[in-house]
Amino acid sequence: MNSLSKDLTRTLRYWYIDGLSEIAGGLVILLLGLTDLLAALVTGLPYWNWILGIGQPLLIFGAALLTRNLLPKIKEKVTYPRTGYVEYRKRTPSQKLRRILLPFLVAFLISALLGVFNQLIPDRYWPLLLAACMGLAITYLGIWLDLRRFYLEGFFCLVLGAALSWANLSDQWAAAYIFSGLGLMWVISGFIVFIRYLRSTAAREQGAGDE
Repeated sequence: MNSLSKDLTRTLRYWYIDGLSEIAGGLVILLLGLTDLLAALVTGLPYWNWILGIGQPLLIFGAALLTRNLLPKIKEKVTYPRTGYVEYRKRTPSQKLRRILLPFLVAFLISALLGVFNQLIPDRYWPLLLAACMGLAITYLGIWLDLRRFYLEGFFCLVLGAALSWANLSDQWAAAYIFSGLGLMWVISGFIVFIRYLRSTAAREQGAGDE
């Protein structure tokens, strides 16, 4: 890895230094899981499937947009005064559009992949496949950014998928538990990192004050 790539990696890794990004992302994923749980509970009730089918994507998109706008403001109050400000390269309108569309493209590709494998493997194993795909994505992010806690999170996804496959739940319940579990994991991990970050930066500030 050349020096430019290392600098880029360090810059991107700084976004995860305080755990706030994981908390924000985890809350959105947890919301997705909870709405899936609600959908599983009201299956068969008149109109609810239509309401959730239309409302869930709008709710998730709105939550993602809200966290995307709030997160930089929170970092300005908490993170940057403690460990410095990093100005990320401003994106062009086309780059912003690609960033918005990318999660939907990834979700579509995963759905297509699961649809293909669903014809090849028994239904009870698709939660393991879905969780494995998520775990590999998280692990890859951890390797790219050199964040070892993402390795554990990727392994957790695999264990969760294996447990749900063993339980042999319906597709709807399995998806609800996968997203709820993944979201909760990220929220907990983010809070742990955030608490450690506050303690470590408080110690630095105290040391600087003593000098």
